[in-house]
Amino acid sequence: VGQTYCNSLGNGVHPHPATCTQYIVCTNGGTHVYDCQSGLGFDSVVKACVDIASANLCHITTTAVPVTAEYCRVHGLSNGLHRHPQKCSQYILCTNGQTHVYGCAAGLLFDTNVNACVDSSIATTCNNQVATVVPTFPGLDTVCERYKLPGGTYPDPANCDSFVECLDGFTHIMKCPDGLMFNLLSKSCDHHGNVNCLNNYSYSFSQFSG
Repeated sequence: VGQTYCNSLGNGVHPHPATCTQYIVCTNGGTHVYDCQSGLGFDSVVKACVDIASANLCHITTTAVPVTAEYCRVHGLSNGLHRHPQKCSQYILCTNGQTHVYGCAAGLLFDTNVNACVDSSIATTCNNQVATVVPTFPGLDTVCERYKLPGGTYPDPANCDSFVECLDGFTHIMKCPDGLMFNLLSKSCDHHGNVNCLNNYSYSFSQFSG
């Protein structure tokens, strides 16, 4: 991690992109790397060092590896969606030089021809990976357009570990990191113990429409 790592990040504590046993503190653009105590690892959900044996943390902090927080800026990528260089089931969202890595919902792969996650059986730009197909909410891939939903995140009624992001009027189906589920109350991926999927997800998209 170089001294310019925090240039695209806000002030505060952030996970290290390559190791679970360190974390980064950004202060006014300055980058400071700290070590967790022996036996602890950094958990990006609670933003603290916790017991490395019991916490779900390494799969969270390494999601963007080898794509770092500077990937969009270093490669000169424009704002919008781009293919992940190693994983067909993931894609990159670039926003003003910032890099965000997301996963397609189960059964989908990112297709660069349409710049969207599509069924793995019809993905034309990714033929070397297989995704597990699971039932999905009918018409989920167009809910933002059909219900005219405001920009933001919404749950997937059929899958606790995925969610919908409405961006510029378009629908993007995204998957939480392994072991996490989408929390309707906080509108973020959370530990499964904090998510009551069956009760919270009984809703109609029309209730969110603008």
